[in-house]
Amino acid sequence: MKVFGSSGTRGVAITDLTPEFVLRVAKAAGTVWGTDRAAVATDTRETGQLFADAAAAGLASVGLDVDRLGETPTPAVSHYCETAGVPGILLTASHNPPEYNGVKLIGSDGIELSVDSLERIEEHVLTEEFDDATGRRSAKQPQSRPPPASTSSRCSVPSTARKSPPPTSPSRSTLPTARGRSPAPSSTAGWAVA
Repeated sequence: MKVFGSSGTRGVAITDLTPEFVLRVAKAAGTVWGTDRAAVATDTRETGQLFADAAAAGLASVGLDVDRLGETPTPAVSHYCETAGVPGILLTASHNPPEYNGVKLIGSDGIELSVDSLERIEEHVLTEEFDDATGRRSAKQPQSRPPPASTSSRCSVPSTARKSPPPTSPSRSTLPTARGRSPAPSSTAGWAVA
């Protein structure tokens, strides 16, 4: 396998393991699992919430409801998956240094996925063939060029005006809401529309 090892995939957070990669893994897992619900949990690493948001977005984008468990020990995530009968994504790098994070996939039986299941998920990660929210399979679409800057109906954020959305507090971001998504930030101060 190219993506997964014996216990998921790990790397230095943001450098080796990116939110975009976690999003792809979640979309692939949601596509292969063929279920309508999955759990997402993290360990206590600083990047846990960032990656949990990416995983929840990936699962929701292929039509799954997401049970957001927040910071949860690995055995508790396995127990939850088994008792709830749902697969799960755990963002953890186990015993690795704090700058690492990783993705561990757990089956609806509470046990880590088999090599066969990981290989099927890995194939979807590499080919970027995912279900859409309606359950239809879609292949990666070729990137098209953006319209010229003179297009009057185009909204964009000039590179000099880009700013990250305001952070949310940990207690607010871990509260479950409809379809498992966290509430949207209450302020868009600093965002610009051209």
